[in-house]
Amino acid sequence: MLDRRLLAGLAGGLWAATTASAATCTSDLLIDNFVKWTSGTNNLDWQNGDDGSMTSIAASAGQVVFVPKADGSSYFYESFPCVTAQTSGYGGLQFTIQGPAGASVSLELQTATNCNPDTTGMKSSYNIITDLTGRRQTVTMPLVGFDNDPNYDAIVGLAWSVFSQANTQWTIGNITLLCGSVAGGQPTSVAPAPTTASMSTRLFRVWRFDGMKMG
Repeated sequence: MLDRRLLAGLAGGLWAATTASAATCTSDLLIDNFVKWTSGTNNLDWQNGDDGSMTSIAASAGQVVFVPKADGSSYFYESFPCVTAQTSGYGGLQFTIQGPAGASVSLELQTATNCNPDTTGMKSSYNIITDLTGRRQTVTMPLVGFDNDPNYDAIVGLAWSVFSQANTQWTIGNITLLCGSVAGGQPTSVAPAPTTASMSTRLFRVWRFDGMKMG
């Protein structure tokens, strides 16, 4: 899935020689508000999309609107230059989401071994977002608690997949790395990973909504 695209980018020389954040942050880093959707890139001029995995997909007013397929193969990804989030002071991830009431979705964090231009090691780590309200809401998630021991100082991509309800409309928008510390509790429980062709069997951390904030 996202691994293949990012690795293809490395082979093609697309890997940024410098990171997106080499110094301590002074403001949030906007990854995508979908103003560049028609060019196939996000606000950082790196690729985003679904690789044709959705039944339908389009962008509107700061968000992407899509309908996942029933076969579980659908995903949406964001790629960007390697971010040294921990060193640079980015403490969390924020985005808006709307899905059916009670639905859940997996968030994949893509990290590298380091942010050197010649790095080749890639890793996927996951959290599950549960208990959607059916309305557009904001997820604010600290950069902690992802499974598989990710390197928060070499973040290279995000992907949303394993949508619990298909053939219905979802939205994701205003994807941002937050500068500064972000409060949030530890995962409330652990759930077994869904079995799909794109992901190995693993444990997912589960985050639940508490009002408009993950915690």
